[in-house]
Amino acid sequence: MTIQLGRLAALWWRDLGADPRTTSWSSFIGALREEFRAPPAPPSPVMHLEVDSKEEDPEEDLTEDPMDDKERTEAETEPTPAPEPVQPERVACVSYMLRKGAQHWWSTVKMTRDVTVMSWADFIGEFNQKYYNSAILRVQEDEFLNLKQATMTVIEAVNKFEQLSRLCPSMIRTEEDKLRRIMDMLRPDITLAIESGGSLPRTVAKCVERAIRIEYRMA
Repeated sequence: MTIQLGRLAALWWRDLGADPRTTSWSSFIGALREEFRAPPAPPSPVMHLEVDSKEEDPEEDLTEDPMDDKERTEAETEPTPAPEPVQPERVACVSYMLRKGAQHWWSTVKMTRDVTVMSWADFIGEFNQKYYNSAILRVQEDEFLNLKQATMTVIEAVNKFEQLSRLCPSMIRTEEDKLRRIMDMLRPDITLAIESGGSLPRTVAKCVERAIRIEYRMA
């Protein structure tokens, strides 16, 4: 086989040491391809595409969520309120001190409820429903506003005043309110004597002390 080669190919063929007279065409082509084949292409760069995890689903409900992320997080992490603790010892202690009509009322409650598992809040609710409802409160407020000494002694009138004032605390929030109400409650002649005795008392205790002395002198 006679092969016409260029200069570079002839040098390569000579270095190969092959005999052109005995080399077949297919062997020559194979050697040529092996020698001059192109180097393998470098690997294509891998493109890392960030996939949006919030990609819209075509079937997703597009209705606007009224809660933003912060509100949703707070709602999900908001702790569940703890149930009202059962305090049978506290309820038993207070109920033991009830007397007369209140003791009879408590006996009625025990027949309708299991008081051994009653919480303190439930006890207060039952007690207020019986003894401190709005109708009774209005009656006590009216009695307090219209309280007058009349035929009572100063000590009796003050004791009655203290009893009613504990049931109507919103009506005497300060010492000044209490002092003014006691002066209105006392008999007019005692009130006049207190006001004409020089400087007015600045505390309830001083006012009551002066009223008792005046009442004693008038007796």
